[in-house]
Amino acid sequence: MSVDYSKKLDALRELYERVQQKEADIPESAYAAAGLKNKARLKDIEKELSATKKKVSHEVKKKTNEEIEKEYEAMAKEHNMTIEEFKKTVLGKERQAGVGSDFSERHTAQRKERAEQREMKETRRQVDRGDFDMAVDYV
Repeated sequence: MSVDYSKKLDALRELYERVQQKEADIPESAYAAAGLKNKARLKDIEKELSATKKKVSHEVKKKTNEEIEKEYEAMAKEHNMTIEEFKKTVLGKERQAGVGSDFSERHTAQRKERAEQREMKETRRQVDRGDFDMAVDYV
C-alpha cells in the first residue's frame, strides 16, 4: 500500500526552481501538479518539499521494517521458534551493552585524567611564579 511520491517531488522541484528564478509566467497546472495553491510563496514550496521528503523517508522505513519482520519470521520458522523467542534469544545476544559502554567509560576516564593534568599544570605554573597560596586549612 505504498504511495508513489516521485511525480509530486519532481513537480515540487521544478516549481521551486521556477519560483526561485522569479519567472513571471508559471502556469496554474504546475502549482496543481505540486499540490499547492496558485502563486504559493517560495517558503511554502520549501515546506511542502520537506514534508514530502519526510513522507517518502517514512514509507521507505516502514517498508524496510516489514521486510525485516518477514525475514525474522522465516528464520524463526527455520529454527522452530516463535518470533518472540527468536528475538529474545538470537537478537538479544547480538545487542550487548558492553560494546558501547566500554567506549563511553574509557572516554569519561580520559576526560577526567585530562582535567586533573590541567589542574596540576596550573598549580605548577603558579608555584614557579611564586603566586601559589601557601596557606593551610589546619592549625
